Amino acid sequence: MYNKPMSWKIAAILMMLTTCLVAWAMKKTSDRTSQKTVGVFYQFFTAMFLAWVFFSFFETPKFDSFFWLVFLTGLVNSSGNLYQWKAYALSLSKTSLLFPLMGLLTALLGVIFLGEKNIWNAQMFIGIACYVLAVFFLFKNDKQSSVAGGQWLFYTVIMIFIFAGANFANKLFSLNDVSVPAFVIPWYTGSSVGALLLLVKEKQNPLGVETKKLALYGLVGALLIMTLSLGYLSFRLGGPVSQVVPLQGIAISVIPSVLGLYFFGESKIFSKREWLGFALVLVAAILILLR
Repeated sequence: MYNKPMSWKIAAILMMLTTCLVAWAMKKTSDRTSQKTVGVFYQFFTAMFLAWVFFSFFETPKFDSFFWLVFLTGLVNSSGNLYQWKAYALSLSKTSLLFPLMGLLTALLGVIFLGEKNIWNAQMFIGIACYVLAVFFLFKNDKQSSVAGGQWLFYTVIMIFIFAGANFANKLFSLNDVSVPAFVIPWYTGSSVGALLLLVKEKQNPLGVETKKLALYGLVGALLIMTLSLGYLSFRLGGPVSQVVPLQGIAISVIPSVLGLYFFGESKIFSKREWLGFALVLVAAILILLR
């Protein structure tokens, strides 16, 4: 067990920072990759390689029941990541701004199954209300049809449900004293196997990838392992799933949305007056973090 000298909120803040970097790197890579499944495979393969090389120094993996449970969760999560890539390719901004819904769904599971009702005071409700208002301002009168709305919505909804279930499972693993190394290694091993199965299913060839693209895939994989480790550590340090996961969702919705608007050419998707929505999302993040 950890001595828990570090507050879970510090780990959560660091997780939020790396989450923003992951969204940026994933969007940059997705735009340069026509074969999305190949990109997903290489990012998970990189993360798996780093996990085995780095975390094995701290703890020898044990192939017990928890290893295989985490392995299976990571395997399912890989399909969610594929949908994330496809949604990002259509619109980073819109996808990012719906990520907090993943947090809300996970928080609901925490309330029902983990008894986290005490987390939900007036401050939390105000934070969630700010998010709802933000969505209203950001999507009101949105008449853009060029983003392939139906296809984008399908990818995003499937992604949200998979990620919400996986995040809730991660909290359960932390409650059963599964350490960070014992969690990260099987997670990315399962994710790599899942991505390999997706390659076979979609008949995509991972060979012959350019060196530049391999470097980008490696960057995404390295950032993913940092984000997962910090998020899981915040759970281990006592962070409620009702707060940690919504914070992650908000982190991937604010800065990445600005990046999507100004650096990835998506400025036509949102009107200027919807800046108020960004401010409300920031307020929501602060209120939830300070709860």
